[in-house]
Amino acid sequence: MSTYDAAAAAHAARPALFSVALTLAILVLVVARRIRGRPLRSERLLILPLVLIGLGLAATVPPALNTHLHAIDYAVITGDAVLSLGLGGVRGYTVVIYRHQEAFWYRYGPATVVLWVLSIVLRIVLAAVATPLGADSVVTGNSLMFWLGITLLTQNLVLSYGRRDSAV
Repeated sequence: MSTYDAAAAAHAARPALFSVALTLAILVLVVARRIRGRPLRSERLLILPLVLIGLGLAATVPPALNTHLHAIDYAVITGDAVLSLGLGGVRGYTVVIYRHQEAFWYRYGPATVVLWVLSIVLRIVLAAVATPLGADSVVTGNSLMFWLGITLLTQNLVLSYGRRDSAV
């Protein structure tokens, strides 16, 4: 069995759990790479969030079309939107911009990492409260990659375009 087959089988068995694990792995890689610092290229900051949004929609929309969503599901979606946009926007202002090798670079500072941890904790709390109230796993698990893309896109838009006075 290939790695792809194993991943496909894991996703088929427990799609929400697979989505959560994959999203967490991507998040850990992103944070680890950005703590070290990277060249600041505005156009490149959009690629990963847009890919994550597309993958998140692909993981969420098909099962959501076969699911009857209730008020709690819409409340979770609203909560995720507020968390993603709010914390993403605030995180964008905590990213450190600096000059290195004749170019602008950026890196996550301690405040950025703390806000990522807060974001994870708040999402866990949201899912933990919503699941016993009947929220569907399509909303609490499958959609995480979509919301990761949204929060990264918000953060990166603030970093690229909202901070022109900060050396960009």
